[in-house]
Amino acid sequence: MYRYDGEPIPKITKDMTPTTVEGIRNAEKLKAYLEEGLETDTLPLNNKALHRRDIAEQVGFGRSAYQQNPYIKNLIEWAESQNGQKPKPASTGRGSTDKEKELSAEVSRLQNRNITLKTELHDAETKLREVGYVKKQKKGGGTVYVRINQGIERLPWEDDVKDELIHQSEVDSGPLFGGKEESE
Repeated sequence: MYRYDGEPIPKITKDMTPTTVEGIRNAEKLKAYLEEGLETDTLPLNNKALHRRDIAEQVGFGRSAYQQNPYIKNLIEWAESQNGQKPKPASTGRGSTDKEKELSAEVSRLQNRNITLKTELHDAETKLREVGYVKKQKKGGGTVYVRINQGIERLPWEDDVKDELIHQSEVDSGPLFGGKEESE
């Protein structure tokens, strides 16, 4: 009976980033896949070594997770040792430099931040919809939220937006924008 006995995979908590949650879920799926594959001797092999690309496709994550996710890395090393193989040394890529590694880490950090910001934006837009606001595009570019349900109190920024929209309609209808010229 094969049971993973390496570093435990943490439980998902609500304060984790979406990327971390996805990484933990992928590690849990990989763990179940590897345990079953070792038990039934059905893991994909490539010249007696684990076929990492096929495993990634079967479990449903990208091959980059082998380097980026420490739990997946530990699981693969464990499976290779159970399968009688020596774990592969971590490859840094041909000609990787410290600067490239730093840039790669920065890209990863920014991608995680982007995901977090998109999630926060989605949550804020959902809350606005719940209180009767919809997202509208302004003529000059930008976005404004307008109330569609009249039974709700005004939010603090509504007066500013109304004034801005009135001013914008005056500008749009002026002589430079096809409106009538005012006579003195």
